[in-house]
Amino acid sequence: MAAPQVAGRVVERQALKDLERAIVLLRGAVDAMGGPEHRLWSFTALPLGRAYRARPQASRADREAGRRLGMDSLRGYVWAALLQSGTHDAAEAARLASENSEEVVRWCLADNALEEAVQALDACRGLVLHTATTSRSVPELLLAAGREDLAGAWRRGVGERGRTPSRRPCGARR
Repeated sequence: MAAPQVAGRVVERQALKDLERAIVLLRGAVDAMGGPEHRLWSFTALPLGRAYRARPQASRADREAGRRLGMDSLRGYVWAALLQSGTHDAAEAARLASENSEEVVRWCLADNALEEAVQALDACRGLVLHTATTSRSVPELLLAAGREDLAGAWRRGVGERGRTPSRRPCGARR
């Protein structure tokens, strides 16, 4: 066997090992986050879904896991948009969701999961509509609903940063 062929096989084996290691690390991170309400969920669940689908001869279970994680990542963007203190941040979450939903929809169509494709499109449509029609921040909405206590708790949680805290949501955010 020629040297380039041997070298190519070594590189392929290393790439497969790296992919499997990435899956282990991303799976651990996703499990530690607990769900789409975590601010980094979408940025971790979607790459894990990609990794499952990138496996050579990806099994049906790998493709399903990839789609499920892709759909979960879109839910993470919904959480991000709903929990933002300002409309600019909510619009950014909607933009990212729209970009990534195209990939998830392609996965669904490639796997002939038409119902999931519609769900992915609808989730982003709803998020974009919500973002476009919401002009008040979460504390303003809480005040309008007569919940000064929750508005105060929200503001204390957001603090000086003007952004949603990086930890899991407190009771005021559930």
